[in-house]
This record gives sequence, C-alpha cells and structure tokens, in this order.
Amino acid sequence: MVGRTLSGRSDDIRAFAEAFRALPRRRLVILGDPGAGKTALAILLVRELLRAPEPGEPVPVLLDLAPWNPRKETLLDWLARRIHEDYPALRNHETYGRDPTRKLVAEGRILPVLDAPTNSPPNCGPRRWPPSTTPSPYTAP
Repeated sequence: MVGRTLSGRSDDIRAFAEAFRALPRRRLVILGDPGAGKTALAILLVRELLRAPEPGEPVPVLLDLAPWNPRKETLLDWLARRIHEDYPALRNHETYGRDPTRKLVAEGRILPVLDAPTNSPPNCGPRRWPPSTTPSPYTAP
C-alpha cells in the first residue's frame, strides 16, 4: 500500500499503533524535518506495541539504521547480526538452539523498527532499500 498516509499524534500513541497495526504489511516510513520527533515517535510506537502485544504479533526491535551498508550485507543478514550482538541472552545455544536470531528474523517474528538519523551516511536510506523492503510513508504532522 505505497503512498497511503497515516496521521497521528505522539500524545495519542495508542491510536497511532492501532492505525499501524491495521496496515496490511505493517511497513512505515516516518518523515519530517530535523527535530520533528521522528525518532521519538518510533520509540513511542515500539513501547506501545510492546505494552499491548497481539497474539502472534512480531516483537518490535528498534535499531539504528546508520551502520547498515547494503553493499556489504543484506538487510536480513544485518538484522540477524545486530540482534545477535545487542541481545546476548539469545546466544545461549542450549536454550535457543543454533543461530536463533537468524531464525527469528527469517520467520518474521521480529518487527524491525529502523531509525535513520537525519544526517545518515550516504550508504543507507530509502534510496538504497531493495524494492521488497520499501515501506509505506508516514509524514509527521
């Protein structure tokens, strides 16, 4: 559903999360000027999705997109590596088996919430995303 615009306010994050959950593919780009609150909105969305998860819903994980270089690593490989690095408990092979982060990502059990700073390096950003990962836009009010 490319081109659909969601609107919402950070002081009504529950309604925004409901609108996000209603998206058929749950892909979203938050756009706005520097300092408009894009990162804050992403954090609030993650918190709200975690506060009241729906059965079978993927777990939202907030990651800084700036270090990803799509010329060197696919998005799925990068996500699995970053989650493996950032969540050491998942490295327990006796409890979670071999390479659980890659499995969680591949099975769609992770909802990546990717935060790209306003001054992202030239190697990351929407113009570098493969067509299959291009999200729907959201413009901050």
